Amino acid sequence: MKNATKFWICEKVKDWLIADPCIGAKALQKKLKEHYKVKINYKRVYAGKELATQQLFGDWNSSFNNHVDMYYSVENFRLAYAQVIPAMEDKSQWPQSCHGFFMHLPLLKATAGRRKTERYKGCTEKTKKGQHKCPICKGYGHHWPSCKKGNLEDIAAMMTVR
Repeated sequence: MKNATKFWICEKVKDWLIADPCIGAKALQKKLKEHYKVKINYKRVYAGKELATQQLFGDWNSSFNNHVDMYYSVENFRLAYAQVIPAMEDKSQWPQSCHGFFMHLPLLKATAGRRKTERYKGCTEKTKKGQHKCPICKGYGHHWPSCKKGNLEDIAAMMTVR
C-alpha cells in the first residue's frame, strides 16, 4: 500500500512494541497484514518500527549519555597532566620509605610439569631440529662418512684428517 507511510506504521505498531519490544519487522509486517488487510514493503515496516522504537524508548545513541562518570572525561585528564612532571635521573632520587618491617622476596613454589632445559628461541633465530649438516655436500640429514653426493676423494681426505 503506497499510502502506508512509516509515520502511519509507527502509530499502528506502538502498542505491539510496548507489549514486546523485541518483536521483529517481519512479525510486524504479518500483524499489519492481518489487522489492516494491507501488504506493506518490509523496508517501510522496518523504518516505521525504528521510528516507533525511538519515540517509545528514546534514541539509541543518546541513551549512553550520563552513564560515564566525569572522572574519565577529557577535561579531567588534561587537568591532571597540565603540570610538568619532573623526570628522575636515577634510583637515588626515589623516595625513601620505612614500613617498620623487612619485606622478603616471595617464596617460589615448584611448578607442575617438567622444567624447561633450553631457552625459548626468538622468531629471527634459525634452527635446524635434529638435522646434521654434511661438510662435503652441505646437505642436511646425514653425516659425511655416509654421504652419497660427495666425491670419494673428499671422503677419503676427511678420513685421513680424522
